Order: sequence, then structure tokens, then C-alpha cells
Amino acid sequence: MLIAARQQREEVKADLEQAANEQRKVKTELHKRSRSLFRLFYKKRIAALHDEAADIEDEIGRLEAWDETTHVDMTFETTDAAQRAYAAYPGVRRVALQRGRLGRDLGPGYQSDSGADHRDPDN
Repeated sequence: MLIAARQQREEVKADLEQAANEQRKVKTELHKRSRSLFRLFYKKRIAALHDEAADIEDEIGRLEAWDETTHVDMTFETTDAAQRAYAAYPGVRRVALQRGRLGRDLGPGYQSDSGADHRDPDN
């Protein structure tokens, strides 16, 4: 689920960036056409650019809302008791031992600082 949310969020951010670039381009052209001496000849194009700018703003709003819904906020408890509890799982313990992150007080056979036996007592 987290991987799918991350991929979706990356797609949304790319679409949002593309929409923002398009919005800048449309606003630049609109500003240029509106300030032109020939703006009377550009009335239809100026009206179309106003409509296009409104559509792009709606799209940006939709993408920003989608970006918020694909965000997964997670917090992890990092107290000593929580670390001991997480270390109780064999897969987590093995990874932690490989990275040298287990402390001395996690039980027999897991004293990584002293060079003691790191075998899993459950197996």
C-alpha cells in the first residue's frame, strides 16, 4: 500500500509540475496579448486564454487535493522499549545486527558491542 501511494504521489507531483508550467505559459501569453497594441484583434484569443487559465487552475486544485489524499503520515516510536519490541521479530533483528544497531540489553546472544554470539535463539 505504501509503495502504491508513493508511486501515485510521484505521478501526481509530475502532473502538478506540468500543470504549473502550462499555467505559467498561459498567463504569460495572456499578459502579453492583453497589453498589446493590437488587443482589439486578440479579443477571441484573450477570452480563450482566460478560459484555459481557469481550467488549468481547476486542474491544479484537483491535483493538489489528490496529492493530499495520497500522503500517508507515519510516525514510529523510538523509545528503548519500542526498539526492544521491534528487535523481537527475527527479520528485524537480523537486519539490525547486520547494521550494528542492536544494543547490549536486548537479551542473550545479541550483545553486538561485546562481540557475543549473534545467532537467533528462536531458530
